[in-house]
Amino acid sequence: MYRTIQHHCLLLFHHCRKGYTSFKQTSTNHPGIADELESLRVNRIHQRKTYLLRSGGLAFSIFFSVVILSCSAFATDTGQVTLRPYNRSVTLTGYTQPFKQITVSSEITGKCISMLADTGDRIQDNRLVARIDSTFIELDLTANLLAREEAERQLIEEEKTLARYMSLIAQKSTPQARLDEVRLAADLHRIAQKKLDNEKERLEEKLNRHTITAPPGWVVIEKFIDAGELVQSGQPIARLGDFGRLLIPLSVTFRELQSLLRATELKLYLPDIEKYVPGIIYTSSPVFDPKTRKIEVKIQVDASHSDLAGHQLRGGMRAELVIESQTVTQTFLVPASALLRRYDTHWLEKSTGDLIPVIVLGITEDGNSTIISGKQLEEGQRYRNSPAPTTPSGE
Repeated sequence: MYRTIQHHCLLLFHHCRKGYTSFKQTSTNHPGIADELESLRVNRIHQRKTYLLRSGGLAFSIFFSVVILSCSAFATDTGQVTLRPYNRSVTLTGYTQPFKQITVSSEITGKCISMLADTGDRIQDNRLVARIDSTFIELDLTANLLAREEAERQLIEEEKTLARYMSLIAQKSTPQARLDEVRLAADLHRIAQKKLDNEKERLEEKLNRHTITAPPGWVVIEKFIDAGELVQSGQPIARLGDFGRLLIPLSVTFRELQSLLRATELKLYLPDIEKYVPGIIYTSSPVFDPKTRKIEVKIQVDASHSDLAGHQLRGGMRAELVIESQTVTQTFLVPASALLRRYDTHWLEKSTGDLIPVIVLGITEDGNSTIISGKQLEEGQRYRNSPAPTTPSGE
């Protein structure tokens, strides 16, 4: 624009100069006219300079205004921000428990002759916990052995007798009724021998019940009897737990549960040993506790994980889990630069220029974001990052 105005001014100057030159040539013989012409030329030059200065200043002002307006328009639309929910860090605390617990009991009545595991002991590969006096069962097994030997010898004799009578029948030297009696006696001895074999298996199984066992590797949490005490059938002997895996029960709200389910990885901190260990959700209750109005969730951790570096986990160890949870609905985070403030009210500006009123609740701990709330706000909405400081309509 400035160059266009300057070009027109130069054309006008050249045109005037040509007219002045031709007029001067026609009046060289008239001195009065020449003086008047010189005065006119000086005035014309002064007018042209003034016009050029004014035209140039006007062009520069227009150019500067256009640049300023362009910069202002760019500054109001330098970028947009997306509303994201305000997630507050929540520390959930629980204590380790064995993955499973069982109570081993006696199935027979008798005297405890030995208690092979004490509280805190780990069950060995032989699985032994306690022994109950088995004297009478062992005597019964001895009697059964003798009875089976007797039955076996009698059966051998009966089979020999049966073979002789079969030969006599072939020679027609004995009646058929006698042969039937000998065959029946041999069959009854076979049945008696099977009964004794079955009795042997029953006594052996009962003898095994005099030995109390538990899964290997489990740890005795509590024992209920000592050696020398009389044990009744069904009486608890000891309570054991599986500490190869541990459970950490937590009480959470519904939103905290949703945050746990969305998490790709759970890292639990154990302050007692200053170690982190990964965990997974083992169970989540479908109901809530009427007293606390919270849902019980159990986190499973592996006691032999490599991150523990040789530390032995046990029950009662404190565990902390930090999660990001949206505790209040309609609360979001935006940069402080996205907010406009007019008459003690804060606003967000859309790309269309519409202003949305918001309530400032505070700032984050790092000071980089502002916590806001508003009825018209929804997750994912986009607003200008650095809106122009204009007054909202209607204010």
